[in-house]
Amino acid sequence: MSDSESEILEEKTEVISNNDKPKFNGYTCDRCGYQTKKLKSFITHITRKVPCDTVKNYDYGVMKALEKYQNRSLTVLDMIDKLENNEEVDIKKLNKYVDEVERLGRINPSFNPNDINEIREIIKSKNKE
Repeated sequence: MSDSESEILEEKTEVISNNDKPKFNGYTCDRCGYQTKKLKSFITHITRKVPCDTVKNYDYGVMKALEKYQNRSLTVLDMIDKLENNEEVDIKKLNKYVDEVERLGRINPSFNPNDINEIREIIKSKNKE
């Protein structure tokens, strides 16, 4: 076998190996290869305090996490408005949502942790009243 034939054979094996990858119907971390079919597990994986080397390329899973972040943050803001207007609000649920927004905010580039601290201060001041 000549050199050109061996090169052609190597190219064919590379092409075949790239085409044979099974498609995964779920969420995959691009850097470490973590795969799951559950969004909650994927969000937990990419928002750990000591994350893997996840690239924030906003693929489907990251977009879903950002979507959930936006929905929860709007819910928290709505609950804070109700709290400031002296309407009845479930404080435990509000604290749970604030924790979730803080966790999901780690993948949001415009997230400011000081906002969470301000929200917690508002909750504390309303609890004292």
